[in-house]
Amino acid sequence: MKKQLYVTVLIGLLLLAGSVLGQNATTYTVGAGVWMPGYSLIYTGSQDDMEDYELGSGTYFGPYLAVNHGRWNFGASLLVGTLSPDDKEMLWEGYEAKRTDINLTVGYRVISTPSVSGNVFAGLKYVSETATADSWLWSGYDIDTWEFMQWYDEFDATTTGTLYGAGASLVVPFGTSSFYAYGSMAYLLGSMDVENNLGATGINPEGYSSWDESYDLHLFALTAGLGYRFPDGIGINIGYRGDLFGQDDSDESDYSQRLSGLVLNASYTF
Repeated sequence: MKKQLYVTVLIGLLLLAGSVLGQNATTYTVGAGVWMPGYSLIYTGSQDDMEDYELGSGTYFGPYLAVNHGRWNFGASLLVGTLSPDDKEMLWEGYEAKRTDINLTVGYRVISTPSVSGNVFAGLKYVSETATADSWLWSGYDIDTWEFMQWYDEFDATTTGTLYGAGASLVVPFGTSSFYAYGSMAYLLGSMDVENNLGATGINPEGYSSWDESYDLHLFALTAGLGYRFPDGIGINIGYRGDLFGQDDSDESDYSQRLSGLVLNASYTF
């Protein structure tokens, strides 16, 4: 339900922006992109013997739209895709995570010269991820004998949340050529809600088959790359995107989740 609401709001805001700013000075950019990140757990605590974990990789793709009028700009993007871990045994057997990422921004260009263009923006991000596993390893005690046991169960978890924040971006043309460098960074805060479901098989008591939790989250997002604009309005760019998520109120907050990797985009401006 939340996902449909955000999509409706996204479309409504873009239509409103187009109708309000629909003048000769307004330009529109439509495009599509693909992001191919690796998924890592990064240790940020103080213990020397703790390691980072490279868990797997994913592919996310989707459309985006930007509306520019004078120094003001509005943007929206949607990315959907699936993460699959490299380790298919034990905890990871049959595991995959399907993710939806919706972004809205409102910005103002504070620097506008032939040699550089700088923009500041406020942003909203909605994230929804559904993770499933055919077999997930659990440890615990039999409630009748209090004997330590291990068992496998089917598992699924749905995580949703909204993050708010701000950032800045920069575009630097290479002289009078059609090549340019670009980069952006943003910092967002919010909370995530998690619904966990565990298959009631083996010795798992029915009372532990599902539970809900929530936690506060912060995100540092970074993009950088190179692009080229063709005379007919078509543009392409290639670069790097990294999203570093950290929990604010968890016993596991010494680990941050990082999604980072190659990003490719193609667009048309009119």
